Amino acid sequence: MKLKRIMLVLSIILIFMGCFMRMNKNFDSLSRYPYESEKDRQLIKKYLNTNEIEYIIEYSIAPVEFIRYIDKPGFNIYHTDKYKYISDVFWYLDDTNVVSFTEDLIRLDKIDEAVNLSLEYYYNEIIFFLKNGDVYNKSAVLIDNPNSIYAYLDENHTVSIRNPYPLVRVDFIDTNDADIYIRDVVYEPLKKMYETMISDLSKRYTDNLYISNGYISYDMLVELYDNDKSWDMPGHSDHQLGLAFDLALKSGDYETSKQFAWIKENAYKYGFIVNKNEGDMEKDSIFHLRYVGYDLALRAYENNLTLKEVLNK
Repeated sequence: MKLKRIMLVLSIILIFMGCFMRMNKNFDSLSRYPYESEKDRQLIKKYLNTNEIEYIIEYSIAPVEFIRYIDKPGFNIYHTDKYKYISDVFWYLDDTNVVSFTEDLIRLDKIDEAVNLSLEYYYNEIIFFLKNGDVYNKSAVLIDNPNSIYAYLDENHTVSIRNPYPLVRVDFIDTNDADIYIRDVVYEPLKKMYETMISDLSKRYTDNLYISNGYISYDMLVELYDNDKSWDMPGHSDHQLGLAFDLALKSGDYETSKQFAWIKENAYKYGFIVNKNEGDMEKDSIFHLRYVGYDLALRAYENNLTLKEVLNK
């Protein structure tokens, strides 16, 4: 009789354990989670482990907050709030780039710095500088106003790989068959200056004038600088801002020419500061004009100030 009772108890225990194991096997860890669709449920089960599922349940993190990122390389459920923050600031990024950019910033501990730069720099420009610093001068700092006409660059101040915007092609003055681009804010002042020069000097003189350089990209500056150190370092040139251009004569001596004499006396009226390029023989006859707007150009002209001096750098 006692043996029968023991056998009965053991049978009940075994049946209970079997039922428990069966129930546990079929238990849905998301039964307490308000997923919005079967697709969401399948993605969560596929990409999140048990601890991560417990995390989203415990902190009531809804699928709408992370489901769009869950299958992207590098996704981390614990960074969901950071993905939202970065996607709000860098609104133009797709979901894959939101995840990779955010994870890079977290590793660098540079989220706040990146956000501070977001109004002036594109995300790939930001991450390049935050990862690499300035390639040519490790102590150089990234300027915070690269789109301003008052932006200032030298060996200690850089725009890194940044491209200016918007750029327009110069189409009213000879460019020696090259496509020359400048910032849109420079286009009209330069055109007015050139048209007035034609009126004052006659077309015979202005036809002998051409633009040798306008906007120069970072990659092109790398090539120029590596071949000739008289060029500004990449990331450190007014040309990369799109606010500067170089003028030269097709023939004759620029420095003693009527064209240059006119430009020295009148360029400030159109917002330009004139500086002679330093460098090799090929560039000795080329003069560099940088746009800063009328007020600063007038002050530089009246007080014989350089760009650095007029910008108080």
